[in-house]
Amino acid sequence: MKKYTTWLFAILLLVFGGLHAQAKKKTVPQLYVFGVSTSFIDSKVYITEIQELANGIIEDKGNFLSDRDIYTHQLKTYLSKEDPQERMCVVVYALDKKTIEKKFDKIKKKLGKQKNIELKMIDSTSFSFTVPVPVEE
Repeated sequence: MKKYTTWLFAILLLVFGGLHAQAKKKTVPQLYVFGVSTSFIDSKVYITEIQELANGIIEDKGNFLSDRDIYTHQLKTYLSKEDPQERMCVVVYALDKKTIEKKFDKIKKKLGKQKNIELKMIDSTSFSFTVPVPVEE
């Protein structure tokens, strides 16, 4: 019985603790993002240009990009029209241009060294990220 009580307490703590620990969000005047998409069954890796987003939303604690899943879904949806392969997408971001350029160059250089990968650039005229509209709680 004590085992069940401990488990019940742990579950309640997670549920109610998670509700209270809702991350606060703040809007930043600008942030920079780019996306990378790869597939485990294909040698093509897609990478977007660095894009500047006005009024991006980040989480107050830790400066994490809010709604990262929405940005990756935008890229995944665009690529599903171009390439029907199931793709894994990642969005990389920074608050200043110098930092994002370093991240971009590092990833592009690392991918460029691999001989079995075909690197395909996606320009901003073909695809651009859009900031999701915040939902009032």
